[in-house]
Amino acid sequence: MPVKIINFKKYQDPSGDLIPFYTNLKGRFPFNNRRIFLVYGKKNYKRSDHAHKSCKQLLVCINGSIKIVINKKKIFKLDSKNSQGLLVPKLNWSEIFFLKKKSILMVFCDKQYSAKEYIRSYSQFLKIKKKK
Repeated sequence: MPVKIINFKKYQDPSGDLIPFYTNLKGRFPFNNRRIFLVYGKKNYKRSDHAHKSCKQLLVCINGSIKIVINKKKIFKLDSKNSQGLLVPKLNWSEIFFLKKKSILMVFCDKQYSAKEYIRSYSQFLKIKKKK
């Protein structure tokens, strides 16, 4: 499964926008969601800087603007003005940069939290990735 942008349906009217996330309907969400969390980052600071052994994540910018670097190569930009998310499958190194003050990232995961799930060393990540 590749890293890719997911587009969500946006409903607009004069009072504002609504973007629903149907996590329990087959075909409407890229995986069975088990956990949701929010990340508040300081402008220009790096967050994440790790990979997951088996967890898939869907990253959605709900305020501001965020840059995500995958595997030290591919760059994606998420903005709260767009109805998009970034699907990050397991074994992808991610680095997250908050480009605007008060940016907020919402993360959907297909696994519960476990400290054993994280790969925090890039050299270890490359070794694991090479074996797969």
